[in-house]
Amino acid sequence: MTDVVERTETAAQRLLDATRAILPLVKASGDEGERQRQLPAEVARAMAEAGVTRMLAPRSVGGLEIDPITQLDVIHMLAIADPSAGWNAQVYSSCGQLTGHLPPEVGQAIFGRNPNAIMSGTLAAPYGRATVVPGGFRVSGRWPYGSGCQNSDFLGFTTGVYVGDRPRLDDGGLPEQRLVVVPAASATIHDTWHVGGLRGTGSNDVEIQDVFVPDAWTFWWTETPPHPSPIYKHRWWLLAHGAQRLGVARAAIDALYELAQVKTPTRQTALIRDRSLTQMQYAQAEAMWHSAKAFLWDTTARLWERCAAGEVLSMKDLALARLANTNASVISAQIADLMFSAGGGTRSTWTARWSGSSATPTRPLSTPRPRSRPTSSGAGC
Repeated sequence: MTDVVERTETAAQRLLDATRAILPLVKASGDEGERQRQLPAEVARAMAEAGVTRMLAPRSVGGLEIDPITQLDVIHMLAIADPSAGWNAQVYSSCGQLTGHLPPEVGQAIFGRNPNAIMSGTLAAPYGRATVVPGGFRVSGRWPYGSGCQNSDFLGFTTGVYVGDRPRLDDGGLPEQRLVVVPAASATIHDTWHVGGLRGTGSNDVEIQDVFVPDAWTFWWTETPPHPSPIYKHRWWLLAHGAQRLGVARAAIDALYELAQVKTPTRQTALIRDRSLTQMQYAQAEAMWHSAKAFLWDTTARLWERCAAGEVLSMKDLALARLANTNASVISAQIADLMFSAGGGTRSTWTARWSGSSATPTRPLSTPRPRSRPTSSGAGC
């Protein structure tokens, strides 16, 4: 057990170091991703070579099999550098985790043959139909939000299971669902991603028609994973959504900080950093960000420690994790709104990816001034 923990910690540290090394590329490529409306190929390749795309895949098939806290840290760093890259990274790593629910030979066919393989897809809703045939399924469907599909080698989709024209029911009498994995070459990408924000995610529609998928390349979440690691006992990857949102919120706070050092509003003589309202908004955003991040990271760490020790997590435990994740998303959106408001009209020139921002510790907007000069009550927040 000690050897396993040490290997996991070593892999995690190497992944964190490799991620930090590619942050300058990720940040510098953000504008190009916005123009292309997809993640630049060199960024996707750099993330794959760093281990980001296979960090949740089993070690036995070529993955890193790291802990969920490390995933949060990695996604958070990438989202600060470029929100679209952070989003695609959480999609790639989450889809890579699917190999932990598939037979080892399937994982070997994906990451064993190519350690830098990229998996993407749409796992949320069954937009496709998997018709039962001997040895597997014939799958057809069109799925929206195929983030990062342009750089993918394999795609995962949620489907509804059919026998002929009738949906097959599970033991509870509900329509059965199945997650299928197919080569990306079998799919057609439809250019539908014409949006205002996160353009660089390339979240186009993806379609496959009458593709045969062997049984071994399919599963559902209620089945016992063939790999024993506790990372596959629950869908820990869902918590990366909150980490990505908090990365975007961090970038927004830092963008406001930089703007406040140079902007003087029309018909005024003082920088906005010296306005009590701006200081209050900045301080409020910092407090919201720190509390939301602490809630998500602390909850994940405590539940992971118990799960790794063999404890069975209760429904209440899982609900708490979902709450921390949802709270991170809600608070991050509120922070973004707050920073837009604090920035004033200049906000219209900020890109959707918060370019030019970086992770920084909490700091006052302005330096303290002598009391002999007029100052606002909120200085030094």
